[in-house]
Amino acid sequence: MGIEGCFRVKKFDPRVIAGELYNPDKIGGISIEGFLEEDFRLRLLEEIKQGHWIKAKREYKKAVQDFHYFNLGEEDENPQSGFPLVNLMKELYNQLYKALAREASFQTGGINSISVQKYLKGSLGITPHRDEARYKNLVSNFILEGEGDFCICEDREKSNSIRLVSGPGSLILMRAPRNSGEQDLRPMHYVDRVERERYIIGLRDKAIN
Repeated sequence: MGIEGCFRVKKFDPRVIAGELYNPDKIGGISIEGFLEEDFRLRLLEEIKQGHWIKAKREYKKAVQDFHYFNLGEEDENPQSGFPLVNLMKELYNQLYKALAREASFQTGGINSISVQKYLKGSLGITPHRDEARYKNLVSNFILEGEGDFCICEDREKSNSIRLVSGPGSLILMRAPRNSGEQDLRPMHYVDRVERERYIIGLRDKAIN
């Protein structure tokens, strides 16, 4: 399966994405609706449902969270294996990711961290937080299934929240620091109003110590 069998590639415009995400006057997040090809989305969903799900800690670095997860990336702790479609997605997406790297002027060896999350119906989601500083350049969240809100806000009180499109097949992109001077530009965000069981695959570029 090639890249165009997985993604609607024309929707991923590196110049537009770079201009939206890395402008400090903008919110630092965008959504690409309908990015995943439908057949591929359904096959991914079937595959990840076979994972060994771990309940996330209730509280983590000032955030309250209510979801299950497992990891697949080579730089994650205790990664699971045996998910060929997810790994194919990572390898193909790396082509688009590296095209963005050239446009947005960041250095990368490619995506090396995969986290799969499941939010049950009625979950409180996760309260406002910033992604960890060890993730650099870009955070990519693929929405496979479910209904809920994904919002970017100014603080932990959800001030001036902006809801991003996050229906099945969407790709939500958020900026991550390209260098040490951009740590404060990580967007505050949260998930709530989970009205239907929700599955997300997160791809990240994790700094290697």
